[in-house]
Amino acid sequence: MSTVDVGEVRLHVEDRGTGEPALVLVHGYTGSILDWADVQDLLAVDRRVVAYDHRGHGRSSHAPAYSIDLLADDLVGVLEELGLDEIHLLGHSMGGVVALRHVLAHPERVRSLVLMDTSAEPMGDLSEVLGPLVDVGREQGMDAVLELTRPFLTALLVGDDARKAELTARIDEKYGQLDVEAFATFGRELGTYPAMTDRLAEIACPTTVLVGEDDSSLRASAEVMADGISG
Repeated sequence: MSTVDVGEVRLHVEDRGTGEPALVLVHGYTGSILDWADVQDLLAVDRRVVAYDHRGHGRSSHAPAYSIDLLADDLVGVLEELGLDEIHLLGHSMGGVVALRHVLAHPERVRSLVLMDTSAEPMGDLSEVLGPLVDVGREQGMDAVLELTRPFLTALLVGDDARKAELTARIDEKYGQLDVEAFATFGRELGTYPAMTDRLAEIACPTTVLVGEDDSSLRASAEVMADGISG
């Protein structure tokens, strides 16, 4: 574990295994490095694996400003600080948006790309759902937001009681660390960021598009990416 200073923020980084190019894992909205807890060690058996917490998430510092543009800059900063000139890149959800931005801006750096439960275009206005939760978070803290959303989040968990308890503890930790302003801003930007669907054909590296069997809201966007990226 280490930290990397990128401009105005200090990002928490975990760097495991050896071998180049490294696999870089970029988590999603409201997530953290904890999202990779079940796979990091397995992946690091035969490769270097780098994961980090976005600004305002996990153990990274809260920031004076948030935007997807800044997340894209943060990824570049992490790679430069770690001396990673070529990488395999996996982006989940909001991290997939960041990964797409990165491969389009720096195609020479990305040896392969995995887009996991994500989209190349905004999913629509989320303010009706998120607005009241943001108000609660600002007035009462993110623990209060967690209490309101826990029934929905835990209903999605799979496994025996011990496994569900482990996953619930991870959710509690992630929401306890999340900056309410990151929660507000990224929730808004995920509905408004510039679409990249018309640039998908520019992606030339080997690419895998993954989507959960039950992730019905993301299956169409996965098909758009799979169709738009050659090969």
